[in-house]
Amino acid sequence: WHDGGWGDPNPNPNPNPNLNPNPNYLPNLDRNRSPDPNPKPASPRTYAQPVRVLVTATGPDRVGIVADVTGIVYDEGASVTSSQMLRLGGDFCLMLLALCADARRAAMLRQALHQAGATSGSERSRLGLQIVTKVLPLERRARDTASSDAVESLLGVREPAPPLSPKAAADGDLTLGEVRLVGRDAPGLVFKLTRALAAEAIGVERMQTERVRVPAGTSVALFRIPSPTRSAGEPSPKPRGSFTDADTDVFILHGAVSTHGVPAPGIQPALRSLAAELDVSVVLEWERP
Repeated sequence: WHDGGWGDPNPNPNPNPNLNPNPNYLPNLDRNRSPDPNPKPASPRTYAQPVRVLVTATGPDRVGIVADVTGIVYDEGASVTSSQMLRLGGDFCLMLLALCADARRAAMLRQALHQAGATSGSERSRLGLQIVTKVLPLERRARDTASSDAVESLLGVREPAPPLSPKAAADGDLTLGEVRLVGRDAPGLVFKLTRALAAEAIGVERMQTERVRVPAGTSVALFRIPSPTRSAGEPSPKPRGSFTDADTDVFILHGAVSTHGVPAPGIQPALRSLAAELDVSVVLEWERP
């Protein structure tokens, strides 16, 4: 009995006065632990670094050989930054630099290429090529940015096609041509172009690719190949249109191609469709008889 009624004067007593009655209280279990005199430094956060892979492929020449090799590069998520390709007699030699996102991707690309170039007994590889790969250190220096004048000179002046191999020049039934591609760099440009050429029985005689960084403020009109009707001495038209708002990587491809007999009429519509899909400029010109 308390204050005129039954009941405990303290209905919710704290049986242990050393405990905090706050239900959200969490005791500090390390309160009585002495600090570590030699604490371990926090591990630095690591980020994946891009890896460059040098690819060399040689073997008997045939239509579609470039598309086969660059198709593997594209399927493995890498991109071709620069390349040199040449037909010598009846053989074809290809050298390219592929940029991979990290070391794991580089290892997967090398494995895929080695499997494609592996021999089993007396059987040739499925590509019929000898393929060698090598990991190269990433360039530490910043990539040079081309000036606007240099870009206009590079993209606005048409150069003659690379010389053809002696075998190609000796084949009287070959029709020779020149192919050029210019546009913002993106994965698969070489693969998709050479695949379209191979589908129309057009082979690569010689090809060179390069990636150039152009400065912010450069007109995208410079990414377009000049009209084939412009004479060599005529100056390039002044750039017009929208401008890039940041430094942009531009991919430039220039090569000589050939086909037996009359070129297939379907190649020009295919290249126009490809140019629209990739947002690049592509020109294929055949030598006049």
